[in-house]
Amino acid sequence: MYHSELLEPSQTKSVIDGSTPPSATGYARYGKRTIDIIFALYFMLFLSPLLLLTALSIFLTSRGPILLRQPRVGKDGKLFKMIKFRTMRHHRPDNPLAHHANLLASSGVLFKVDRDPRVTGLGALLRRFSIDELPQLLNILKGQMSVIGPRPLLPFMVAPYPQENILRSKVLPGLTGLWQISARGESSSVLQMIDYDVRYQAHISFRNDLRILLRTIPAVVKGTGVK
Repeated sequence: MYHSELLEPSQTKSVIDGSTPPSATGYARYGKRTIDIIFALYFMLFLSPLLLLTALSIFLTSRGPILLRQPRVGKDGKLFKMIKFRTMRHHRPDNPLAHHANLLASSGVLFKVDRDPRVTGLGALLRRFSIDELPQLLNILKGQMSVIGPRPLLPFMVAPYPQENILRSKVLPGLTGLWQISARGESSSVLQMIDYDVRYQAHISFRNDLRILLRTIPAVVKGTGVK
């Protein structure tokens, strides 16, 4: 059952313009994917020095792989491997804090930890400015993600909400989206995230995507809400 009462219109009204439904234009079908490819190619080239420096810094400062490939739920519920720079110490799967976070997430709570001991010093910096997310430009080029869309969740997080997840998985997951700019870093529920995502996909348009992207930039630069 879709929990519409969790939606907070006051936080989304200024960002999402509902005047242009997605069926009114071909943007959702064709234009969005074209922009995704151009965006990903341009920023991979433009940010290549930063990407190389980040990879080298991770290699020199901590043991473990430079990149992580995590299974995430994508469009139509299909699993794909989301790519991120590693920000945590390697081989800490039995950490009690990780277990606690997983329990909360599986019960519907999106859990954030202040000064998480699993995160490396470099990892904290990468997370603060969302640099760890940049390898997902490769996921965009592969057609597994979009620049703007619902955030791809781990399988165990959506397992308790199969019907709700069907509603949010009709579009490609995004590098950023309405939930990220509205509740970035807050401890909220999976159902709240779904509400934001369903509202977004009901009003997909170039104007709305541009608004979300412009709101993302200052949030990332300031490191808003990152723990």
